Amino acid sequence: SKKALEIIEKLLIKHPNDEKLIKSKIYTLNALHRQADALEDIKKLLIKHPNDVSLLNSKAYALVKNSKFSEATNLIEDVIDTYPNNSFNIASLFARILCEELPKGDNHAFLDSKILKNPNNLVWSLVKCKLYSYEQKYDKSKKIIEESSQFMNMLEFQRELAFCYESTYDIDKAMTLYNLIIEKNPNDEFALFGRGQI
Repeated sequence: SKKALEIIEKLLIKHPNDEKLIKSKIYTLNALHRQADALEDIKKLLIKHPNDVSLLNSKAYALVKNSKFSEATNLIEDVIDTYPNNSFNIASLFARILCEELPKGDNHAFLDSKILKNPNNLVWSLVKCKLYSYEQKYDKSKKIIEESSQFMNMLEFQRELAFCYESTYDIDKAMTLYNLIIEKNPNDEFALFGRGQI
């Protein structure tokens, strides 16, 4: 809220280098849809912590919200290639950019080339599944996940599969999978929301 931002800014006057306060400010600015201001603080923190994946993800999000899609795309590609185990949370953002904001021609051919180059980087496969979902080709996304035991056992892919089941009105399978996710992760907001929707 604006009040929270006022309090944080007053505290930062006394403690200008407190990184927890700066991160709280970034979060609050994003919540207030002031991504341009958030981006400035993110850049300052990245000077000190250039490899902080959370900050890089926040920068990518802020760039998208500021319609800087080319810059966001370059950053996200670099993050996924460099930090594959910590990049799952930007898969949906990148899929949306590819689908809606910055057409890359044959998006799936582009993703296939990434997957072929580094098959162990599973984030590219998740981006491909999410892109199919944005394109409402849920059966193709389901097929990729269901045919891989590795994907079927991973939370990020389970969420995507449950969403595909829900989107194709395969309600029993969706509910079963959402319940399985919640059983293992009781506070999983995505699965709780999905189950609530059903």
